[in-house]
Amino acid sequence: MASETDLRHRFRDPETPEGTIDVDAVIRRARTRRRPRVLAAAGVSTLAAAAIVVPLTIVGVGSLSPAGPDATLAGGAAESSADSSLTDADATIERAPASRLNLCEGAVTWVDTAASGLALAVPTIAAVAERGPVSLDVTLANTSEAEIRGTVLGEPVLTVSDDDVVVWHSNGPGASEQRPFVLQPGESTSFEARLELVRCEIEDDEAAEFRSDLPPLPAGEYTVSAVLEVDLGDGAGPILVTGPSAPIRVG
Repeated sequence: MASETDLRHRFRDPETPEGTIDVDAVIRRARTRRRPRVLAAAGVSTLAAAAIVVPLTIVGVGSLSPAGPDATLAGGAAESSADSSLTDADATIERAPASRLNLCEGAVTWVDTAASGLALAVPTIAAVAERGPVSLDVTLANTSEAEIRGTVLGEPVLTVSDDDVVVWHSNGPGASEQRPFVLQPGESTSFEARLELVRCEIEDDEAAEFRSDLPPLPAGEYTVSAVLEVDLGDGAGPILVTGPSAPIRVG
């Protein structure tokens, strides 16, 4: 299984400046690594029932330009081959809703969704001193060679980690919009998301909401990943879409 660090180096283009997302590179690399995988397009078991339809703005790869703060890629993938075996616990985790995939003080869980033809990109965030919130654009790209139609369910869920251990994740009531999309090969669409540079603990996930006085993250380098729930309308149910993670420097 590839570690978060391996994925970051594999998907990151060293010549791409901060504040931009090289979607062409994401698409090329996603296509070269696509092969049958057991955990591809993992299903989601729980979703909000209420929904508001919100149209999405679709852009071509050439015109993609993140509007948020400095950025790179986020998410991740588990290197599971087709002949791998899954335990009941593995299957339960992979079918968890996006908001429960990564929990405070736990290990970061990676979901391989390469076979879906979709990938998420998170911008690299330049050095920040404040505890947040920090706004950024999460980009959903069609890395396949065919048109993809589907519906985005809710907002992107962000995770901040330190050496593959979760130190913060999106929390609280999220939007329940259903956002239909049609992406041609190489096209992408973006979603605004926010993160806070604070450290949460197990007790925060056990409570109804995070404590309001969480301690700020110490200066250093962390990683940001994102996951999004998507329904491709094929009757298989919602899947989790991710992508490689991105660095964020604090202090």
